[in-house]
Amino acid sequence: MYGLYPRKGTIAVGSDADIAIWNPGIEKRIDYSMMHDAVGYTPYEGHVYKGWPQIVLSRARIVVEGGELKVARGSGQYLARGVPGPVATATTVDGPARQLRKLING
Repeated sequence: MYGLYPRKGTIAVGSDADIAIWNPGIEKRIDYSMMHDAVGYTPYEGHVYKGWPQIVLSRARIVVEGGELKVARGSGQYLARGVPGPVATATTVDGPARQLRKLING
């Protein structure tokens, strides 16, 4: 949708390996001190959510683990958006999710 595929949005050779490993059993009340950004607030302040990321990888490096930031702030990489493709490609018969399922399931 943002013209970043296949670099983003898929798990494949040559893609960035941005992955969040989620624990669905954790329950958290959100407050700004939990955020790893410089915005200064979160619209989710005070909300309670079930499920929380345990490990977050960006370009295959661990950036958050156990709620702790593991990289220097600002160490990300800006990517200019490309030309958006048709949104419908994400739901086609041979879309990225179906291709990944084929790889996993054989």
